[in-house]
Amino acid sequence: MSGRAVRLSFFAAWWGRDANGVEAMVDEVAAAGYDGIETFVPTGDAERRRLRRAIEAAGLSCVAHQYEADGDDATCRRRLRDNLLRAGELEPVLVNSHTGRDFWPSSRIDPLLDIASEAAGMLGVEVLHETHRSRFPYAAAVTADYLARRPDLYLTADLSHWACVSETLLDDQADALAVALARTRHTHLRVGWAQSAQVPDPANPLWTRELDAHVGWWTQIRDHLAAAGRTTMTLTCEVGPPPYMPVDPDTGAAQYDFRAQNLWLREHVRAALSVSLGTTPVEPTKVGS
Repeated sequence: MSGRAVRLSFFAAWWGRDANGVEAMVDEVAAAGYDGIETFVPTGDAERRRLRRAIEAAGLSCVAHQYEADGDDATCRRRLRDNLLRAGELEPVLVNSHTGRDFWPSSRIDPLLDIASEAAGMLGVEVLHETHRSRFPYAAAVTADYLARRPDLYLTADLSHWACVSETLLDDQADALAVALARTRHTHLRVGWAQSAQVPDPANPLWTRELDAHVGWWTQIRDHLAAAGRTTMTLTCEVGPPPYMPVDPDTGAAQYDFRAQNLWLREHVRAALSVSLGTTPVEPTKVGS
């Protein structure tokens, strides 16, 4: 497969950046050189308009993130529909959804997927379902069953979770992994390992095996998008602050700077995927710069 026509578009996740209000959050993301922001969707109309204005003023693209639909069947379905429609008001390039729970049977999940498909048609943007612990696509084999039954189902691949859930780099689940990579339309950049969805420092050579495995998966996703005629690959840098980030046991302070790690990972992936694209790689940004 050739990925030569695919442009890489990097987004920053909002979490850990929103303490000082949406304008400061958006300005920080723009100043760091990202193409867009993946963000929560405020429930209040005025706050949602405020966030949209800030994103537009900064010249950023938006991935809207739905993660709050829960409760009994009726409540969850209503909240999911409402959340997705509100997400559309941000005019996102796509909507990423944390859908259902890992212990719910397919009889509870399938109606949610129907709602997501209906909302995607109404909004005119894709609604993707993130591979995430505690959500319905929490493991490769489970997700493969849904993908086999539902040809309209597409994913946000956060494969760091699958590495943690399976306690492997998925070497023994190649078939299920291959199906998921082919059905991915958005990618989260974070490196997981057998005991956590986030290695302490992806730039440390201790984690080279895990980093290389994830970069290999992301490259395959890029190639599948190219084969499908897509011209852009969207990637959200999702190295997280505490509790994902290790903390000092005495002070509780983060042991690393998640912003710097995201910049390092962004440039490492840009360089790695550019090499496989046959273009000149970009020099990676050093942690702390």
